[in-house]
Amino acid sequence: MHQGAGRFGWLLRRLRQEAGLSQEALAERSGLTARAIRNLEYGRSSPRTASTRRLARALGMEGPAVLAFEAAAEHVPRPGAEDAAESESEAVHLLLRLAGAVLADHPGLPLEEVVKRVEAAEAGR
Repeated sequence: MHQGAGRFGWLLRRLRQEAGLSQEALAERSGLTARAIRNLEYGRSSPRTASTRRLARALGMEGPAVLAFEAAAEHVPRPGAEDAAESESEAVHLLLRLAGAVLADHPGLPLEEVVKRVEAAEAGR
């Protein structure tokens, strides 16, 4: 498993749980299979752009939340692809850590608010 795939999987699982959906329910809403959802959550596969958009819609995301979700998915290298540049990987890791910290302090906070707080923290760096 590539580290980026695991981070995206963690994010997907967290968002699915916050939406109160099972893997099967998210699969039905997104048009993906439950197996595909499991593979993404466990970092066994990399998200494709179309799948990421379908997942975002199924999770009820809008605006900046969709962009953040798509950005997280874009930084997961495909199997056999070269790893992303180290600085880019570090930036994604930092953003995910910031989002995790915000969610740890404020469980249940809407994703749009998490994105705003992460952007504010990043701007203050």
